[in-house]
Amino acid sequence: MEDFKDFLDAVCRFLPRATEEERAALRKELSDHLCDHAEFLEQCGVPPEEAAQRAVAAMGSAEIIGRDYNATLSPVWLLIGRICKTVSVLLILLSVGMLLNTGGNLAGNLKARFSPASYAMSHGQMLTQIPLDEKISVGRSILRCYGAGIGLDAQSEYFFYLDTVLYNRNPLQAAPQCTPLLEVAADGTVDRFGGGGGSGGAYWRQWCYALSYGAPAITVSITYAGQVTSLEIPLNWEGVP
Repeated sequence: MEDFKDFLDAVCRFLPRATEEERAALRKELSDHLCDHAEFLEQCGVPPEEAAQRAVAAMGSAEIIGRDYNATLSPVWLLIGRICKTVSVLLILLSVGMLLNTGGNLAGNLKARFSPASYAMSHGQMLTQIPLDEKISVGRSILRCYGAGIGLDAQSEYFFYLDTVLYNRNPLQAAPQCTPLLEVAADGTVDRFGGGGGSGGAYWRQWCYALSYGAPAITVSITYAGQVTSLEIPLNWEGVP
């Protein structure tokens, strides 16, 4: 896709060890991911040009992707690539994953980038959902806040929930350890209950906080690796019993 040519060219500039076949296969793999993401955004009502820009932004740094992938290639690997002309980039990544334990990292990382909500988390009855997509970048990692809303727990008490996922800018690398670097507070209170999980490539968590019925908004303070970000999230109680 022409919209992604500059990004793909930038990635390939950092692949001096790759064969032409490996470059072409990597371009196709990345292009497919970008096209799928842009198509999904367009289906959600995002204009095509903006959808393409947001898909590229979600991939992260072209230099980091190119350099880190290039680092997995050695002269021996390059020779193998030249002999095995028909090997696709997916098989290369799977082979690298077997050697460097990055296969699971790639799957988790791509899931966090393109469909974070597909990781099911629920600590009660979800009554409302608030559209949210806030990314906080610290070093080589990204903390994405992708969902929030009002819930009802087993004791029939209301709570506010915030869904987050933490992943690495480099799709091949594991998500950084978030504890004790990550702390999330809502209206000054700490997480009442919640939890999460995931693979090495990404770490999901749902944060939950006690909530008074009818509260118009909630202020979330996110501290990660010393960087503080505040979000003012309006609450809609319409239809909530």
